[in-house]
Amino acid sequence: MCVRTLGTGFALARHLSAGPNVQHLLIGVAVSLLACGQVELYVQHRGVPSLEAALRMIPSPLFEERHSEIYGQDPKSQDEIRLLLKRANRHILALQYVETLRSYATRTGWWPETLDELKAGLPADPVTGKPFTYRRLAETQAILEGPVPEGGNAKDGIQYELIIVRDS
Repeated sequence: MCVRTLGTGFALARHLSAGPNVQHLLIGVAVSLLACGQVELYVQHRGVPSLEAALRMIPSPLFEERHSEIYGQDPKSQDEIRLLLKRANRHILALQYVETLRSYATRTGWWPETLDELKAGLPADPVTGKPFTYRRLAETQAILEGPVPEGGNAKDGIQYELIIVRDS
């Protein structure tokens, strides 16, 4: 049920963003961010199934930065809209990384030393063009992050603290 609901949310976001004006695009982005927030809440519950396969089914990028309606805006607005689109696409990809890492941790009991151990062929961060930054702090703690993009501010960066909670 969860996968179907999230799929509906992301499909709605994509269809809205294809509307005839920039407002449709921005509403589509907002809907995708709501869906991403629900994924973040979901994965915090113990023992929930992985959404890795479902998240990989989402078209990438979900939002085209070359949307025709952007070009009818002034240059500053164009930059702001492109940044919003990058943030939305990045958020989805970061959640793919989180779920791939979570699957690895479920199999092994710990976080990998590096992303290379995943051998998952994850897409690059659309902001940097490189994989997200990953640091394993301990067997049960890691950080996944993407830097603040050029022209952005702190809210445009992304960071997930990943913790494995073991039964005592």
